[in-house]
Amino acid sequence: MAELPIIDAKGKAKGGLAAADSVFGSPVKTHVMRLGINAQLANGRAGTHSSRTRGMVRGGGAKPFKQKGTGRARQGTSRSPLMPGGAIIFGPKPRKYRQCLNKKVKRQAITSALSALAGEGAIKVIDDFGIKKPQTKEMAALLARLNLDGGKTLILLSELTPEVALSARNIPYVKVASTEEMNVLDLVNHDAILTDTASVRRIEALLGSEEAAS
Repeated sequence: MAELPIIDAKGKAKGGLAAADSVFGSPVKTHVMRLGINAQLANGRAGTHSSRTRGMVRGGGAKPFKQKGTGRARQGTSRSPLMPGGAIIFGPKPRKYRQCLNKKVKRQAITSALSALAGEGAIKVIDDFGIKKPQTKEMAALLARLNLDGGKTLILLSELTPEVALSARNIPYVKVASTEEMNVLDLVNHDAILTDTASVRRIEALLGSEEAAS
């Protein structure tokens, strides 16, 4: 069983939490992670880029200048791609960039990212945030006590409480996300994960079995 360190709000160690090897101790498959990241980035593209063809450019009814005597290359229309303000040759048109991955590949990408972070000791389980009301100053002090103020931190929770979510939203390089929205791109883009026991169990329920990927 993989073991995740448990700490309190003061940063003191309080033992370890046994976690499923299938989620936090599985082989790190970087090529699968790359597939998941590429698919997520591609699916986020709007694909609304467009350029004007010759049929969309105004003008072109008259010859822009005489055939000979100008020293310039001959032109028959101002809509030519060779003319300023003319059409675009092979320009981009609206298209879909969507990539489809099966559930097993998505699951392996996320478990690989979680296992890589767990292997580095970058996943910390806190017993209680100790924040009673939304206050950015308290959250910043908490992260400093946990030595999480020097990099990018992902606070991953199964139940997003206003006290935690509102306290962390204005802190640079800190993101609060639900376990239901967990994705490989967020996991790779952050240096550490701060979570709680209930969230770890929820992650195991979502990813811990092959049946979850079917």
